[in-house]
Amino acid sequence: MASLFGAGVVLWPFLAFGAIFMFDSPLQNRSDELNRYTVAYFIWFYPVTYAVTCLLYYVLRKCGIWRLVSCFAWGLPVVVYFILPKIAGWNDVEQANSKRIQFLYQTDHAAFLAACREVIANRNSFRHWEKNGWEFINPKDPRVPAAIAALRPSYIAPDDDSVSVGLHGGIDSLVVIAYSEQFVNTHTNGYSGNLRLMPGLWFSDGEFTYRDTVRTNYINKLKAMKPSDAPTPKW
Repeated sequence: MASLFGAGVVLWPFLAFGAIFMFDSPLQNRSDELNRYTVAYFIWFYPVTYAVTCLLYYVLRKCGIWRLVSCFAWGLPVVVYFILPKIAGWNDVEQANSKRIQFLYQTDHAAFLAACREVIANRNSFRHWEKNGWEFINPKDPRVPAAIAALRPSYIAPDDDSVSVGLHGGIDSLVVIAYSEQFVNTHTNGYSGNLRLMPGLWFSDGEFTYRDTVRTNYINKLKAMKPSDAPTPKW
């Protein structure tokens, strides 16, 4: 086994150089980017992984573990570089899509906007803290309106005219930005977000701004997520 995998160390300089060209073709989406980086880092760090695997095999044999069982140590690179990132990436995509469906199709946007404006008007009455010049409200504060709390946001960041509600982090960032009625009535631009759901309420999805993403195609992808019992979106 050591000799077989050791051949990769001999070829490593050539493979490491060749891995650079994996990024020449356009990236399709964030999952595609994750897959390419997984393979690239597996190649670039192969000598380190090989050394750690050899050491693990040696320790197992020294501890009296059967040779056949010890050979499972050679599966370490596969687990570290391929299986774990795949599981993490799949879970992240599933969670992000679940949040997209919950907010876009299962949330009353008018009630959510009203709740956000309530937060803007009373932001000093919530438990909050400041970080890097930004003000954050504790999402678990019982005074947070039910329409917002139901989404279990990762953060709530208000200011004088708007509030940003984080729905998901990870590979795909999902944020909802709501503006005060006064701001909407006095401004024709200056809004943040990728998709206007209604006046004063914007949905920001990291996939919109991802490299070669075509806006129309991605909106159609979001519409394809609509549950059969949900009304047709107006955006």
